[in-house]
Amino acid sequence: MTPRQSPTLRVRGCPRWLPAALFQRLERAVPIRFRFSEAERTVLRRRRPIRVSLWAERHRVLRMSSLPGAWQTVFTPYLAGIMDAARCPGVEMVILCKTPQTGGSEAALNILGYMIDREPGPAMIVLPDETTAKENARDRLIPMLEDSRRLRSY
Repeated sequence: MTPRQSPTLRVRGCPRWLPAALFQRLERAVPIRFRFSEAERTVLRRRRPIRVSLWAERHRVLRMSSLPGAWQTVFTPYLAGIMDAARCPGVEMVILCKTPQTGGSEAALNILGYMIDREPGPAMIVLPDETTAKENARDRLIPMLEDSRRLRSY
């Protein structure tokens, strides 16, 4: 198959919603085929699994930090297991009991960035009040989306 060709998906068996007699007549008349566009193939392409901590090192850029620049798990190795556990199959909740200023918020933002990029779907960040939410969006969330080449496209 050349890069410009669209793969073909053949439908085997009658869909439940279609009467079998009608399906047989349609199948004899014209083979049923679906052609996927380039965008659809991109969305449907299966990507290799990657740990959240590794994703953060590749795609996360820090602006408001004592060490601005690319995220480096080596400076906070205790967060790697927390970030990776958050995306393990079957894990529904991760509770983090920590001291202030130890990177917990950045770990949560790394998980959110990973989910935006690799597992799109609903997500929610809960903060104590509207002022704190606006400050976090302005100072942390929006810069995370703007500074990462990977997240900027979203």
